[in-house]
Amino acid sequence: MVAERFLPWWDGIDLRTGAFVESVEAEGVRLTDASLIPADLVVTGVGVRPASGWLVDSGLELSGGGVAVDSDGRSSDPRVFAVGDIAARHSPRLGERVHSGHWDEALNGAAAVARTIVGQPLGVDRVPYFWSDQFGRKVQYVGQHRPGDRVVFREHDDPAKWGVAWVDHAGHLTGHLNVGFPRSMVRARAALESGAVVDPEAITRLDAGL
Repeated sequence: MVAERFLPWWDGIDLRTGAFVESVEAEGVRLTDASLIPADLVVTGVGVRPASGWLVDSGLELSGGGVAVDSDGRSSDPRVFAVGDIAARHSPRLGERVHSGHWDEALNGAAAVARTIVGQPLGVDRVPYFWSDQFGRKVQYVGQHRPGDRVVFREHDDPAKWGVAWVDHAGHLTGHLNVGFPRSMVRARAALESGAVVDPEAITRLDAGL
């Protein structure tokens, strides 16, 4: 539903969803349906999978393929810290672990670990955040919504600017996607940090408050 709003950006591009690669050959890419996509250059984006296998017998608590840590990067062994893609940070606000794989976690997580090591832990439950530039548009996401959350589309007078809010059953904002309107991301982050309750019917305007 949300992804459909991105599809017009790909006008003129052969975008295939639900397709799987069987092999990369001299002529191009062979899909599992036996079709061949001719290509001179193939670029792959396969995500990140932490190499944590060597830690299985270490005694450290692991979670989702990463090292389970608290908000300051401290593992189940207080002498060991983890940061970046390998860290599965516990979020008391979310009641679950954050494993975003974005450089924002590595940047802020490293600062939190450094302060903890020198005896000045922040104890801050950071709100997950990432961004991407696509076809001249800035896309920003903050929070961590769940599959059962209510989806609220937020519109603007300028059709190039829009957003999506996710709200749980208690009315708490859990995630926010913003396209071309950074101000709404700032407001959404503040609402997430404070645990604000929002009225889904009152936030359908992107330039309205949260």
